Formats: sequence, C-alpha cells, structure tokens
Amino acid sequence: MKRLVCLFATAVVLIVSSCIRDPEPEPVDVVSVSVSPTTLNMEIGATSTLAATILPSNAANKAVIWTSDAPAVAAVDADGTVTALASGSATITAATVDGGFEAGCVVTVTEPEPDNILALIPDPVFLEFCLSEMGEWDTDGNGALSPAEAASVEFILCGNEDDYTGPKIASLEGIQYFTGVHTLYFGNHSVTSIDLSNNTELTDLECYNNGLSSIDLSDNPKLLYLYCWGNPLAELDLSANTRLESIVCRDNRLTSLILPENDTLMELLCQNNLLSSLDISQSFMLTILRCDGNPGDGVSTFPVSAWFDTGSIPSGWAPSRYEYDLQKGSWDSNGLEITVDYIQTVPPPPDPVYYTSTDYSADGRVTLLQQAVEGAGIDIVLMGDGYSDRLIADGTYARTMDEAMEIFFTEEPYRSLRGMFNVWSVDVVSPNELFAWKSSTALGCRLEEADTGVYGNNEACMEYALKAISDDRMDNALIIVTVNDPSWHGTCHLYKPTNYMDYPTTLVTPGDGFAIAYQSLGENPYQRGLFLHHEANGHGFAKLADEYWFDDDATISPDAVEDYRRVSAFGWYTNIDLTSDPGQVKWWRMLVDPRFSWQGLGVYEGGLVWGRGVWRSTENSIMLDNTGGFNAPSREAIYRRIHQLAYGPAWEYDYETFAAWDMAHYSVSPYSRAQTLGAGAVKPRGHTPPVVIPKSWREVFNE
Repeated sequence: MKRLVCLFATAVVLIVSSCIRDPEPEPVDVVSVSVSPTTLNMEIGATSTLAATILPSNAANKAVIWTSDAPAVAAVDADGTVTALASGSATITAATVDGGFEAGCVVTVTEPEPDNILALIPDPVFLEFCLSEMGEWDTDGNGALSPAEAASVEFILCGNEDDYTGPKIASLEGIQYFTGVHTLYFGNHSVTSIDLSNNTELTDLECYNNGLSSIDLSDNPKLLYLYCWGNPLAELDLSANTRLESIVCRDNRLTSLILPENDTLMELLCQNNLLSSLDISQSFMLTILRCDGNPGDGVSTFPVSAWFDTGSIPSGWAPSRYEYDLQKGSWDSNGLEITVDYIQTVPPPPDPVYYTSTDYSADGRVTLLQQAVEGAGIDIVLMGDGYSDRLIADGTYARTMDEAMEIFFTEEPYRSLRGMFNVWSVDVVSPNELFAWKSSTALGCRLEEADTGVYGNNEACMEYALKAISDDRMDNALIIVTVNDPSWHGTCHLYKPTNYMDYPTTLVTPGDGFAIAYQSLGENPYQRGLFLHHEANGHGFAKLADEYWFDDDATISPDAVEDYRRVSAFGWYTNIDLTSDPGQVKWWRMLVDPRFSWQGLGVYEGGLVWGRGVWRSTENSIMLDNTGGFNAPSREAIYRRIHQLAYGPAWEYDYETFAAWDMAHYSVSPYSRAQTLGAGAVKPRGHTPPVVIPKSWREVFNE
C-alpha cells in the first residue's frame, strides 16, 4: 500500500511540474541592415547576387524587400539577384520588413568590352590598314585586336604620302578605341567627320585633303602639330590647344580662326581662306606667318593684330602684298617671315608672370637611389632643370628621377648588369618651371627651335654632380639632366677622357670620358625613353655614334673623317666603320658567328649623319631612330665598358664570353619594340648629333 501511495505522489508531482512552463521570450527586433557590395560594375547581360546582412543576427524577422530605382538599367528579384539590362546607373535597395531599415548598392552598367576591336571598324579601307599592322599591334598573337592592344597603339599612319592615290578611307569609326595614339595621319582620304574626344594623348594630327567641314580638338590638349589644309573647314577653334607649335590650315573656308594663348606657336600658315582679320597678339614666339589670300575687311586690307613696335614697320607700307623680315622688337631679335596685306599694331605684351620659387632649402640635396652590389660601382648622377620648389616639395621631382633611373635600365645589357651601378639624384631648385620668354632655370637649359638640340650650363651641372660624388669619380661619370618640358629634345655633351694625352695614343680603357646627357620630359614615359636611351645609354655611357644620316647622297667629308679617327682613338664610336669590307669591319666576328645570324647583321651604308662613306651593322637600332634595341656591336661596347669600369684593368675582355652572355640575356624592351617613329614624329625638328668638347671636364671646370 505504501508503495502505491509513493508512486501516486510521484505521478502527481510530474504532472504538476509539466504544466508549469517558462514564459515565451520576446521576439528580437531588427536594428540595421547592410548590403554587400555597396558598389557594383556590370556589363549588359550579366547577373550578380547581392547579400543583405541583418543585425542583430538573432532578429526574429530577417525578411527584406529588394527594389531598383532604375529597373530598365538594372533589375533585381526577390532574392537580391541583379540583372544588368542597359547602360547607366541604378541604386538597388534592400528594405527590412521589420522596422523599414534600408541599405543600398550603386550599380553601374556598361556595354560589354568587345573581344576584337577590328569587328567594330566598318570602313573597309581603314580596316585593311589595321589588318596590315596586326603584326605589330597583336602582341599576344591571337589574331584579334583586344581593347588593351588597341589602347597601346601609338602611331596610325594611313597612306599619308602627298601623292597618295590608293583606296580612300571614308570613315575612321573605331579610332575612339585607340586611346593611346600620339600620331594620327590620314591625309588624302575622304573623311568628312571624326570624333577625337577619346584620343587625349594625340600630339601630331595630319588630316589634310579630306572632306572635313568641322573638327573639335577641345579634348586634345597635348596637340603639338596640326596639318589640316585642303578641307572645307569653316571654323577652327584652337583655344584649348595651348601646346601647339605648328598650324597649317591653308586652303580651307575659314571665316573664324581662334588661336591658343601660348608661347610655343612658331608657325602659322592660314592663307587662302575667308578670314576678315587675324589676332596673333598672344603668339609671342611666332616666326613664320602666311595669311595672304584672305579677303580682309572687304576694303583692301587684311588687318593683323600683332605686338610689334610701330617703328619696326617699313614706312610707306601700302595695302598690298609684301614679304618682309620683321623684327619683333628690341628685346627679341628673332625674325618673322610674314606675308600679309597690312599690319595693325598693338602695344607689346607685358612681362609674363611665372610661378617663382621662394624656398631653396632643398637645393643640392643628394639621394642615393641605388647602390652597386657588384664591382667598384659606376656612377650615374640624375638631376632636372625647370623644377621649382613646389615641384620638389610635392614629390614630382623625386618621381621624375626615379622614372629616369628605371627607364635607363630597361635595355640590355644595362638591365642584366644593373647591379654594377650607383645612381644618385641631386635636387636642383629652379626659379621658374617654364623654358620661355623671360623665364629662368637653375641649369639654364635652352631648347632649340630648328632641331632637337639642348644646351645648358654644363659647369653648373658639374657643380651639382660634385655634391654626390668625389672629383676622382667624375672622370667617367654620366650626368642625366631631365628638362621639364613636354617637347622632343635631346643632346649629349661628350668630354675628352681625362687620361688622354695626345692623339693618336690608344687608351687602356676604351670609351672613357665624362658626359652630360640632356633630354626633355616628353609627353609620356615612352617618348622620354626614346631620347634617354639614345642620348644617355648610347652616346653618354657607351660613346656610340649616331647611325642616322641627313642626305642619302652626301659623302663623309675629310674633316669628318679626321674627327671620327680622333674620337675612335678614345675608344668611342665602335658601332660604325669607314670600310664596307665584311672581313675588316669592327663587327666582322659577329658576321661569321652563327649565333648572331638571326639578328640582321650586315654592312649597311649610312651613319654619323652622312649617307655615303660610313657603314653600320643593322638597318635599324636605337642609335638610328631610337627604336629596335641596341644592335650587337653596340651591346658589345656597352658590356665591355660596364665590366671595365666595374672591375678595372684586371678585367680582360673575351669575345666568346661576351657572345655566350649575350645569347643568354638579349631581349628588347617595350620602348624599342614600338613601331618606328618615322620622319613625321619629330616634325618640324631634326636630329642633333652629340656635342664633342675637345677638353676634359677638369680642364673646362677649372677654367
């Protein structure tokens, strides 16, 4: 009985306890929502799923409602999957059901990137031209021109000969994908309109003898040369093109010509148009002007607003056509060849206002950019001219010097032997940043108008270099001066070796001598590299000769022969010879060495600026038109000099060792793989040979 009572009591307790439960917890409210990602770039047709994160993580109701503020651009479904439908922008919003909290993602939809730009070029003639260039443009060799490959094209030259009579291009549709093009030639075609708004790197445009009734160049601020004659252009606004140096717009129908306000325009040919007047009062550097054949003001004159002194105009100048060498005024003796009907003078311009440095505390500061890890160390000193205190303070100067160093070591053999060099940078603070009228720079660089010549204060360069290295290391040092100007200039100044006594004594170390290589900044690192490799790597360090020539029929003169023999005694100019005998030229061993047979070596006439009587080893090279890499004899000279300077007289040159090394290391940099520039790329300037100073740097510096 007791047992039954106990069991009954236990059952009662269990029943009672099971009926007493904990109270239900209160539901957790949503406090925030976030969407990931917050921005999204999509191409039309693509889908992507967004994620909504609810806080707190234990919220009772995590439901969200997805919406798009532009469903025609980007639609979203209930799961947050976005579908790109059209170009544009849309904001996708996730709103919580509990509390109405919102978060969003901005979606940008673009057209899909084409696989092959050639498929987007409708004009068959333009397409055929592009196909003919695919050997250069198609860098991955897949037979298609990708957007990246199109953007890297720098030169487009479409049958630009003056007497071109081939098939005519009617449309340049597709040019917008060639965003990196610098030089665009399509003279003597049938193009009636063109959009160059995407071609912001353009510096040289030749579009003469087409059917262009208008052309917008407002998005091409880097333009230097414009040759648009022989079109039905009615207006030409060049106010945005402040770097223009040469304009040839003759034989159009221009009623309005707006020139840029700059100090770089040197040539303007606008004859045979419908202009009633012309304002050149802001073109301070103009040296060639042709504006005859315009109707003028309807009377009998053609007013030209200029800034010449009244007294410089010939007395009795009647409203008829004259050509006169007109002086620009007492402060500038450059002549102006002018063909006009009448000149209306205005007062000379006021002195220009340039930014002027005030803080010279960084001037002369030395930075070691690279220290040699092999040999005794070969010294390169980098410096710049035209860099103010603000350009040094904001890091522009340092970046420019770093870039110069990196460009120097892109070509072989320099790239593989980089560890043998010390590279120094010396800060040079200039009063002004421009190389213009009444400006001032620390190194006094002067840029020639007729050619690529650069001339500076060499002794000032030496003084700055001596802040980085001792005078006993200056004998074979190379100074590289970057001129802060976006032009096409470069000249190397070579000094007689310090240990050279009397010609024709032969030096122990070929190629000795101090050098200063000036080169302009250029429009971009590519242009800068072309000049730096030619002037600094070629002339300055390796003492290589120019391999180009000016006149096909000009035979080297006796004086030039004597000059060549004199510098050859220094161990210079080993890349050219005065004999055409394959068994006697300096590179004869390479001609019979099968290891070099694929490099196009031979005996080619032309070099040292002469068309005849001088021979070089390859059709093209850096020392000819700045492209194609250093040819084998040049690489041999570079390899030899680097080792001789790094290891001294104890190092002995061996051809077999060099040849084996060269086969293992030879390559061509992106700078040299680029398409050959051709004559048009340097218009209107010509090459400038190196300046050979018949004294050592010590003699000049001590004087």
